[in-house]
Amino acid sequence: MRDQAEILEPRAGMLDVEFSTFLAVVRYHSFSEAGERLNITQSTVSYRIRALERRMGLALLDRGRGRQGVELTSGGEALLNLAERWEALHVDIQQLSRRVGTLGIGATDSVNTYILASVYRAMVAAVPDVQLRVLSANSRELYQLLDRREIDVAFVLYARSSGGYRVEEFKREPMVVVTGASLETNDGQVSLEELDPQDQVQVGWPDPMSGLREARGLSRISVDTGHLIRPFLAEETKWVSVPISMASDLAQPDGLHIYAIADKGVDRVIFKVVRSRLPWAVRQSYDLLERCLEVVPDRSPRPPE
Repeated sequence: MRDQAEILEPRAGMLDVEFSTFLAVVRYHSFSEAGERLNITQSTVSYRIRALERRMGLALLDRGRGRQGVELTSGGEALLNLAERWEALHVDIQQLSRRVGTLGIGATDSVNTYILASVYRAMVAAVPDVQLRVLSANSRELYQLLDRREIDVAFVLYARSSGGYRVEEFKREPMVVVTGASLETNDGQVSLEELDPQDQVQVGWPDPMSGLREARGLSRISVDTGHLIRPFLAEETKWVSVPISMASDLAQPDGLHIYAIADKGVDRVIFKVVRSRLPWAVRQSYDLLERCLEVVPDRSPRPPE
C-alpha cells in the first residue's frame, strides 16, 4: 500500500486530463458520451477515471450493474466540488488577458425573442466587444446545459434547486388570449373555460408557454415556437393563450384582438438561473447583463379593439 504522499503526488498535466475526464463523465452521465465529447475512446475514459481513483484513494463513481448511467459516491461528490473550482480557476487564468469573456445565455424561444432581444441590443450598445453566445431551448434542456456548464445563465419556466446554481424569480407576466374573433367579455376579460379547446392553438409542447400544464380538451393544432402561431389565427375562430410580452407583436399587422384572462393562476413566471461559480472574465459580461435587465419593461394587457 502506497503512503499518502505518493498517492496525492501527480505528474505534471495528469490532473488536468483526469479532472476534465471526471467532469465530463459526471455531466454526461456516461463513459461513452464523455469519450465522444472529449474525442477519446471509452476505454481511455475508464483508464483515466481508475487512475484518478487510485490517486485519490477513493471510489468516485458507482457503476453498479443494472444502473442507467453512473452516479457519484460520497467521495465523488466531494471531489466534484473541488474539480469545478479547479476548472473555474483554469478558465480565469486563460481569460485573464481578455477584457470580457464569452457569456453563454439560454432561454425559451419566446423569452429570447420577445423579452431578451432588447437586452442583447443594449449589451452590445454598451460594450461593443462583449462576447455572447445565445441559444433557445425548452426549460428541461436549459437545465441540462447548465448542469454540463455549456451555458452560464438560463431563463426558464420552472424552478429547480441545485447546489450548482442559484435560482430567482425574474419576471411574472399575465397571459392573454389572441384571436380574430370578437368575444363576449366580463369587464374586458374572457374565461378560458368558455372557449372551445378544439379551436386552441397550443404552443410550446412539452414546455408550454401558456402556463397551463394540462390541456382542457383536445386541441387539433400544436406548435413549438411563437413564429408558427399567426398562420393558424387566419381562421377567425382560432385562439391562442400567450404571454403579454408577445401578444402585441403577434396581433400586428393582422388586426387580431387581445383579451385579458379572468382565470386565476395563469400568469407566466420566468426564473433566472445562474451558475454558482462564474469565471472572472465571464462575470464582467454577466454584470453587464444584470445592468441591462434592469430596464426590461413591464407590460399590461390592452383592451380589445
